Amino acid sequence: MHAIRDPDTNVVLVEAQGTVAGFGIMSYRDEEAHLLLLAVRPECRRQGIASAILAWLEQAARAAGAVRIRVEARWHNDAARSFYSEHGYHERAIGKGMYGAAVDGVLLEKWLRVEG
Repeated sequence: MHAIRDPDTNVVLVEAQGTVAGFGIMSYRDEEAHLLLLAVRPECRRQGIASAILAWLEQAARAAGAVRIRVEARWHNDAARSFYSEHGYHERAIGKGMYGAAVDGVLLEKWLRVEG
């Protein structure tokens, strides 16, 4: 509810057969957007739902004046890392212990436009 009420955050839901099939949450600060969460129910995956949510959020980020989008994923989540790579995100750094002391993460970003 906090994200829904925040004027600097967009929340998008996709409904399928009367239930939430997926959702995404993106916040904005100055010229940067941060994809906080992107999730699709396991039984709804591989149907383009995550791609549609991401495309909508990226368009909203452009409209908000964002220059880039950042997102994090667990280092061992090959599916998420591949998904973001296929959508133009580049891995920038490894975050040691981002998800607890024993679980590393990877920081990804996508530039939306080139300045100058």
